[in-house]
Amino acid sequence: MIKKLLGLCLLLGLVTGEVSADSDYGLSEAINEAGRQRMLTQRILKAYTQLGLGLQPDRSERELTHALELYASQLERLQQFDQDPELSERLRRIESLWEDFSEAAQLGVSREQARGLLSLGDDLLYENHKLVLLLQDRAAEPAAKLINVAGRQRMLSQRLALYYLLNSWGIDSASMQSRILQARNEFAGALDYLGGHPLNNLEIARQLSKIETEWAWFNGALGQSAEQRFDLVVLDASEQLLESLEFLTALYELEASPPL
Repeated sequence: MIKKLLGLCLLLGLVTGEVSADSDYGLSEAINEAGRQRMLTQRILKAYTQLGLGLQPDRSERELTHALELYASQLERLQQFDQDPELSERLRRIESLWEDFSEAAQLGVSREQARGLLSLGDDLLYENHKLVLLLQDRAAEPAAKLINVAGRQRMLSQRLALYYLLNSWGIDSASMQSRILQARNEFAGALDYLGGHPLNNLEIARQLSKIETEWAWFNGALGQSAEQRFDLVVLDASEQLLESLEFLTALYELEASPPL
């Protein structure tokens, strides 16, 4: 269990340093980490937007730096699959997009720059999702999809907070509410799917119950009227939900991993 929760420790900043290559790096762990890359694209965008809004600048700068470092470290680990031609091609696309995205994310913060960064982030998110699906296909086991779906919920927790904050920043405000609604529906649908899955054990069921409670709070904050902005509430709720989803994804990874 300790090994499976390494990603959670990395995310929370409890473990620092690069992630090194590992001969025991299996498909279940790779699906989790490739899935976390999806989340990190949105987390980087969210931290950038937090800086644009002047929300907790020191914390936001740390989150941005850490997310950039973690993404780069995990991308290096995922390169272990470059002997597979299809995976190798996808990884080359990701690496090219990542160079542009990470460079843009470290330039000066402005609304104009944010619009270009959002477009790059959407492209990078798409390619990372395709990588997850390829790895899921290689694994060819039911639990692999659960790692993918639970991992995608992490992305949605950050994407929803990002959209909310972008609306506060006045970027694409007209379309942001519809994007928020779509992401909320996707999160709720995936939560229902995970909650009813027959592979769930008692610990997973308990974690899902906790997440349902946290989602109700987060979802309620997202639904507040435009006149009453709850930026810090949404920010804190998204962090709590992300932490719980990291643990859930690790539990599914544990289920998919062969016994020692």
